[in-house]
Amino acid sequence: KSIFDKIEDVYNELLKKEKNYIMYHKFKPVVSDDDKYYSYECAFDFEAMLKDINTDDQEKKLQIVSEHVPVSVSIFSNVLRSNW
Repeated sequence: KSIFDKIEDVYNELLKKEKNYIMYHKFKPVVSDDDKYYSYECAFDFEAMLKDINTDDQEKKLQIVSEHVPVSVSIFSNVLRSNW
């Protein structure tokens, strides 16, 4: 079963109890395909490497021993820019 079918099953089980029916009988978890799918998508992925830092100060409680150095970025989007 898809996740949407499972949601419907849980909802139907909830309605079988009288106290839940009073609260949820007007609520419909998945009405149409528009509720299931969002037509826009974007994803971003940033990658970094750790670079060692030479620290001579041993007196501090917080010792920073490395830094993040950006290596790459990946961007995906199906959203097109339109001129209005």
